[in-house]
Amino acid sequence: MTGPAAEPISVAELRQWCSIDSDHWDLQLAQHITAARQHLVALCGPMVNETWDLWFRGWPSGDALDIPGELVAVSAFEWTTTTGTSSWTVSGTDLTSSGTNQAKVETGTPAAIRLLRYKLWPTAVLESGWPIRVRAVIGRGAAATDVPMPLRNATALLAAHLLANREATTDQRLVRIPFGVDRLIAEYRHA
Repeated sequence: MTGPAAEPISVAELRQWCSIDSDHWDLQLAQHITAARQHLVALCGPMVNETWDLWFRGWPSGDALDIPGELVAVSAFEWTTTTGTSSWTVSGTDLTSSGTNQAKVETGTPAAIRLLRYKLWPTAVLESGWPIRVRAVIGRGAAATDVPMPLRNATALLAAHLLANREATTDQRLVRIPFGVDRLIAEYRHA
């Protein structure tokens, strides 16, 4: 796995969001941006493209292996059986075995690896555990500016909250913002 090339918002953007004029808090702001992004990735998937290894327990019952998140590309597709590891060659959106097309990669959301007509998933007995691996690029673009504004704003809101509430407890009565992070990420959340 590789993380994103950039955070969805910059320290300068968060500084402006929080009305901070000095660079005194920049290290903490950067840490809060990363923490906010990691939290939101768990709910919505990667914002700026990341390479992930996705593991599956077995073959799907239908013709599609569903891929979570906003799929950009697949670079590897392999599985481990009781006799060893096998794979299909990935070329663009085609998955081939011995030169014969087996499946197509459907990018976007929802995303999947879908068998071609009259093709079947391999029949060898899979190793126990999580034997199927898909190496995929998942995200909404290569740069922070490709990330939809609601996700960027959710990152800023959450990072600003972390900066303002640095203690584990408070004696203040905290109230949820009616149109806060939950509303901003609603259409991007995993099902």
